[in-house]
Amino acid sequence: MESSASRRPVGILTFHNGPNFGGFLQAWHLREAIRKAGHPATVVNYQGLAHYSAHQFRLRKPSASQIKGEVLNLLKSRPFRKPVAELSELPFTVQPDQVPWSQFQTVVVGSDMVWDFQNRYFGSDPAFYASHPSQAETRFVAYAPSCGPSPATAELPDHVRNGLKRFDQMAVRDENTADMAEKATGTRPPIVVDPTWLQNDPVVSYGKRPKRPYALVYGQGMKLGNRSRILGDYCRKRGLELVAVTFPCSSADRRIHSIGPFEWIDLFRHAECVVTSTFHGLLYAIKFRKPLVFMERIASRLKSQIAVDRCNLQGRTCPEGDDFSEAFLNEHLSNNEGITIPDSWVQASRGYLEQALQ
Repeated sequence: MESSASRRPVGILTFHNGPNFGGFLQAWHLREAIRKAGHPATVVNYQGLAHYSAHQFRLRKPSASQIKGEVLNLLKSRPFRKPVAELSELPFTVQPDQVPWSQFQTVVVGSDMVWDFQNRYFGSDPAFYASHPSQAETRFVAYAPSCGPSPATAELPDHVRNGLKRFDQMAVRDENTADMAEKATGTRPPIVVDPTWLQNDPVVSYGKRPKRPYALVYGQGMKLGNRSRILGDYCRKRGLELVAVTFPCSSADRRIHSIGPFEWIDLFRHAECVVTSTFHGLLYAIKFRKPLVFMERIASRLKSQIAVDRCNLQGRTCPEGDDFSEAFLNEHLSNNEGITIPDSWVQASRGYLEQALQ
């Protein structure tokens, strides 16, 4: 039998090259899951030019708020450099025809919002739909891609509709993406767990983790407003330090702007409770069975709803624009009753991945 080391690797085509905790961790976990299934694997070190350019540091006639935002982004980016570089042995490129597609036995597209086809910066890139001419001889499968907020009811570009038909196997991350894929191919794909739920995380201790019990608040794209004061009062009354990670929270006792992805996990692992507005913040709070409140953003509802529904967390969800009360926080941040990952869903997802790579 041919050894794992002598076979062509599986390539993972995803959004790995950026200071995003969920983006990095889903790529790392998918790579590790493929390796555990007996296949050599590496991340395809590609990022579309529009996506790459949108994240470059540039300021024209900057305002004070723009400068502050760029400085905070640079601080966030610094601890990602080494772990992101270790995801792939391949040279980085923004040109799809410079990727050595023929060296892969299979390319797995996903996870993340790689099929957000209405996003002109990244989701419309033909390479993620197996539609670039340089990919014509490459076998493609999909594991947990998402079309994010792009509605499945929208008209699909030709490279999306035609490209998805090229995939040998397909499983997606949420119902909206399943609707989109079914519209393009005529077949409804199964929904699998995000790669971060496929196995345990490495244990990396964050040296600056608070010494006393703390509540963790993590999010993006949402202002807390009055909820910041309510959350701060809740924590002070219970002797909890309030820790905010890369997220503006005026009542936080500690704000962390620069932290690596595995150290970020450590903060979730040791938190007393979690308040989050992001998809992967929600997934990690569930993974570690933390008492949680999920501040659901309209922009992320389509991708987060599957986790909320399958884990029965509707009562712990606070929709965007709604305030929460201290009584609401006390009800949900004081216990982890019912918070667990559905094991049958994880097992089915592992089974799909192993079968798709055969």
